[in-house]
Amino acid sequence: MKSFLKLVLAMLSALLLFALILLLIVAFSGTAEVPIVRNNSYLVINYGGPLLEYPPVMGLEQRLLRDDVETLHRILDNLTKAAVDDRINGVIFKINGHGAGYGMQAEIREAIQQVQAAGKPVLAFATILTPRSYLLAAACDSIFMPPSGYFNFIGLTTERSYVKGTLDKLGIRANFHRIKDYKSAPERFLRKNMSPAARDMANWLLDERWDYFIATLKTDRGLSEKEIQKAMNQAMLRPEDAQNAGFIDTVCYWPEIENMLKNTDKFRTISSRQYGNIEPDEVGITGENEIAVVHAQGTIAGQKSGTTPMMGVIMGYESVIADLKAAEKAKDVKAIVFRINSGGGDAMTSDLIAHQIELTAQKKPVVVSMVDVAASGGYLIAYRATKLVADETSITGSIGIFSGKFNFKGLYQKIGITKDFATKGPMGLFYSDYFDFTPRQLNQIRKYHQAGFDNWIADVAQHRNMDIETVRSLAEGRVWTGRQAKDNGLIDELGGLNTAIQLAKELANLPAENPVSLVHYPRERTLTELILEDGLSGIDTANWLMFKYLHLDLPQTLEYLSDVRWYAWDPMTVE
Repeated sequence: MKSFLKLVLAMLSALLLFALILLLIVAFSGTAEVPIVRNNSYLVINYGGPLLEYPPVMGLEQRLLRDDVETLHRILDNLTKAAVDDRINGVIFKINGHGAGYGMQAEIREAIQQVQAAGKPVLAFATILTPRSYLLAAACDSIFMPPSGYFNFIGLTTERSYVKGTLDKLGIRANFHRIKDYKSAPERFLRKNMSPAARDMANWLLDERWDYFIATLKTDRGLSEKEIQKAMNQAMLRPEDAQNAGFIDTVCYWPEIENMLKNTDKFRTISSRQYGNIEPDEVGITGENEIAVVHAQGTIAGQKSGTTPMMGVIMGYESVIADLKAAEKAKDVKAIVFRINSGGGDAMTSDLIAHQIELTAQKKPVVVSMVDVAASGGYLIAYRATKLVADETSITGSIGIFSGKFNFKGLYQKIGITKDFATKGPMGLFYSDYFDFTPRQLNQIRKYHQAGFDNWIADVAQHRNMDIETVRSLAEGRVWTGRQAKDNGLIDELGGLNTAIQLAKELANLPAENPVSLVHYPRERTLTELILEDGLSGIDTANWLMFKYLHLDLPQTLEYLSDVRWYAWDPMTVE
């Protein structure tokens, strides 16, 4: 049986290697797409599921197998170009689903206003609308929807899954310590519902979201809170009813929009992907001086940035530090905008990045720009910068700490796995997944956490010029919206990327009216660079694919789960 499995794996690896070689041949034989932007074109942006802030760092196999996905960076860049490109008559958003986070949407809305200020219409054709994606549609000049479209207009909700019952059935015991009650991420393993502190925090975030939602729809569509709640009572609106209630403008199919635009002028379209290949300087967006935009997204962990099947996008300290140093050394770069979209991660990794931010800020202004979330480790890497900017809907703070492990002994017994040990020296079984923490071990964790937490509080107080007790009152895991963080002193300004760029120009003594060129980090490696730097391993690729799609490596999975040392806040979904 073992020989047969080895043969199957060897054949699978060989086939994958052969397939990758074929893909490389196709990639090298193809020619690069040269976009042609014709006069009277409309930029069409497909907008639906969650957005990444910036294209993630990827290895060779991931690069070859990836689908082209939209990013916030490309949307903002394309809207900025479209506003000044005489060949672009307007923009059409094709909205199909849930949409991005609140912080990202606020930045897209601001970019839409740039296009509108240039006298160009921005239209929305929506097949599926939810409250969150409706926030983006409402910023457009007109909203169109087919007769069969879905307008799911319900109230805002915080929802979190709890797995303690599952762990109990499997015989897995969660051992976690946290500082303090508002650090709610480990509750999914420890409880079956929200703690009072977690519910309190969820409610104040919902209050903030609701106020923003109501104010935005009143400004954009002239809708009152009473009208919004009346529509939400129906939950599912037929497009014709949504039109009658003033939520959308026209019920029609896509060809009817095409005909309407053809009647006013010649009508052509260019996709966001194609238009993304147009360099800003081709439409006159350039400047003598440069502002570097360093993108930092995902779970903060490890040395190298990248993507993994289990954890998704990873922010590694060596990668981010290298980007910051490159921006610092670039002669034409006068200031740096550090874009953060992360709910946190490992404490040491966060601190190493934060230390480099502090060193870089001593040589060039560093302005943090928070996107959807810059909390826990995401806030740790932020506050040593020169200035901090966040959208009013961004999530930040969560100054707190937790870590722990899982005891898998009960599960191991159910499936016939046993363990035996030989140790030397005290605490040898500290992180063993076969035992709970002892009272003595828990006491050591408490002391270690408290010391680290106290140092963090003092460091925030020093860099933010705040009293230690004031910071402590804002900490213990509490999260804040950008608007709240501005009021309590955790950030400096409200706004998105454009606000951060303007502030960076001011700090670098660059005239506000003079344009600058933006240089983005990390730079995407070419396929040739990936091959030369990463190599091509069919075995590694096969393992990666099996782990991601088939989850065959149970021992590796259990080992990974048993060695959790998290210092993070996992933002709750707020809808």
